[in-house]
Order: sequence, then structure tokens, then C-alpha cells
Amino acid sequence: MADALSGQKGFFQEACRSLSNLVSAGVPVTVNAVAVRPICGDFENLAELLCKLGVTKLEVSPYVPPVTERKAAASLLVPEDEHDLQREVETLSQKYKNEIEIKLGASGAIPSATEGCRDNICEVGFTELHVLPDGQATRCRYLPREKTLMLGSLETQSIREIWEGQKLRALNQPSNKIYENTACKTCSEFAGCNARGRCYVSAMARSKSLFAPDQFCVVQ
Repeated sequence: MADALSGQKGFFQEACRSLSNLVSAGVPVTVNAVAVRPICGDFENLAELLCKLGVTKLEVSPYVPPVTERKAAASLLVPEDEHDLQREVETLSQKYKNEIEIKLGASGAIPSATEGCRDNICEVGFTELHVLPDGQATRCRYLPREKTLMLGSLETQSIREIWEGQKLRALNQPSNKIYENTACKTCSEFAGCNARGRCYVSAMARSKSLFAPDQFCVVQ
């Protein structure tokens, strides 16, 4: 099932090896499992596997469909009245309390536009790096194959090289020169939007361009 959900053959075995290697190296690991229709209600098997691998923390997050509507993505959503995720997590947490910490986690969903501008809109590139199953790193988890947002590959670069690389820096602190013919070009809040993290997926959805005002713009 992991291979099917990730779209990468052999993903499950690779993930298990990676977790085992991280634990062996003494790196603190938290596994975040997203509750989608195919696996919801079956997290006990995952908890047992993680215990065997030596992982000490598991977060189970509710699934939130991406901003851009996709029929396949919507089919993964589990309605609250169909499954009580919080109760399942609480039950597992009590059962495995001496082996692994299990708690309800956040889903990493894009905040609502009604919240307005705030300190952090997009954390990718600021506090975390999004890596696809094939080792490619991208600036946006919601546009995983957008070439402009690709940062590099772990097959040829280290995480540090990608994190400190020019591609990520250019996307986190873009020049207003590439926002020609948009309100961003001369906006006094331009630097502030760079600092809080630009939402490239909503900019694309609104304007068919990555380099345009996103849905959190408080000027337009």
C-alpha cells in the first residue's frame, strides 16, 4: 500500500531501511502518518513496525486535500463521521505508552486565506525540506513536479548542499524583478512576503504563474 500511495515501487522497503539507519546513527526520528482512506483504522500495524525499528515517536495526522482540486486526492479523504481518528490515536497511545509515543499530529495543510498574513505561511525551505520518494527535493509539496521549484536530488547532492544552495535561496528570497506586470513588483510588503514564505501553489491557482500574488496577499 505504501508503494501505491507514494507512486514509487520499493518505497516501503527503502523507507524502512532509512528509518533503521537513522535510528542506528542516533538521529531522533518522528514518523508522521497521514490518515487516508486505504489505511485509516489500521495504524496498530504501523506502531508495531516502528517499535521493531526502534522509532520512538509517531504522529497520526488527518488528511487534507491539496488546494488544487484533484479527484484522486479527494477520494482519499475520510469524513469525520466515518472514522474517529482521535479515539484511535488515544487508544494506541495508551496501549503502546511504554514503547512509542503516539499522538495526533498536524497535517501540514496550507492555512486558510481568511487568517491573513502571519509570521509563517510556508515552512518548506525555512524549517523543513520536502523530499519526494525518488530523492528529488522540491520547494512545494503541492506542486511536486513543477520544474521551476525543483531544488536538487539527494542522489547527487547532500541535504546541506540543497539547503544552502542557490536554487532554494532564490525561491525563498526572490527578486521583485521576476514579478514584472504584477502588484508584487512595486509592493511595499514584498520583503515581508518573502520572510513569511510565499505560497507558490495558490499563486499558480490564482494567476497561472508562480511569481504573482498568492492567496495570503493583504494588499490586493
